[in-house]
Amino acid sequence: MKDKLLAAAQEAVQEIVETMLFMEIEQGASGDGPSGQPENYSAVVGYSQSLEGSMRLSAPKSGALKIAGALMGEEAEEMDAEMQDGFAEMANMIAGGVQVRVQDELGEISISPPIVVHGENYDVEGATGFACIHQIFQLEGEPFYCEITFDPSLAGDEPEPVIERSEDEIRVEALLNGSVEGMIQEIALPQVRQQLPGMAERVIREEMSKLKA
Repeated sequence: MKDKLLAAAQEAVQEIVETMLFMEIEQGASGDGPSGQPENYSAVVGYSQSLEGSMRLSAPKSGALKIAGALMGEEAEEMDAEMQDGFAEMANMIAGGVQVRVQDELGEISISPPIVVHGENYDVEGATGFACIHQIFQLEGEPFYCEITFDPSLAGDEPEPVIERSEDEIRVEALLNGSVEGMIQEIALPQVRQQLPGMAERVIREEMSKLKA
């Protein structure tokens, strides 16, 4: 599921930027865990019901200004209240784009209004034990990042259940994995042992007949 969530975020950002901002977007690195990139602004949208977690849009000031300015249709030098609203709306649209792309598989998903966090040297962490994936983008040279946190039971990394097998099943598997010679020995030896007394008796009779002759 984490690959589908990542693909959903990539597609959502691509669609929004190309159809609403009429700009070109460049995808950078992606992977597990937080992006670990420098940032000054974050907009967090929560998920609930079938998808527990959040989508976080983050960027340094220059990237946040580029996103908000493109969405609001104006350039600005500072992230005032209007620019922060534009940045939050971008996060809301990306989160909604992810929602509609995975909802058919997971079931109904609800999203919360975005919350904007800004400042220097701050950390935004998801709930303890939640998995996280990230995707880095560039919009006309300015970076921004999407992170999705989610219940790790959706990650597809759970160990496979141990299936108990009977002794007969284990024996058959060992035979199939062994050589043909081993299979023949396994099957033939009990039959040979069963026939040994009769074979010995016939040999003795033949030898006695030779002596009498």
